[in-house]
Amino acid sequence: MNLFRAMPSEYLNMLKIEFTTNKKLKHNPLFKQMSESINDILTKRSNIDATITELKTMSPEFIEHINAIVKSMMRFENSHIEHIENRD
Repeated sequence: MNLFRAMPSEYLNMLKIEFTTNKKLKHNPLFKQMSESINDILTKRSNIDATITELKTMSPEFIEHINAIVKSMMRFENSHIEHIENRD
C-alpha cells in the first residue's frame, strides 16, 4: 500500500472509483482494503492542504513567533540530552 502514497491524487481518485464501482472488484476483500487505504491517503492529503491554506492566512510575525518557540524547545531538548549523556 506504500506505493499508493507516491501516486498523484487524481490517479488515486480514479482507482478508488474503479475499486468501489466495478462489480467484480467491489466485493473482493483485497480491493476493499486497497480502496480504504486510498481513502485514508486522500483524507490525509486534504487535511494537509487545509493546514497549508490556514498557514497562508496567518501573519508572518505569528509564524516567526511559533518558529522561535519550536527552536527554543529543540535547544532545550538538545541541552537536556547532552546533560544526560555527559552525566554518564
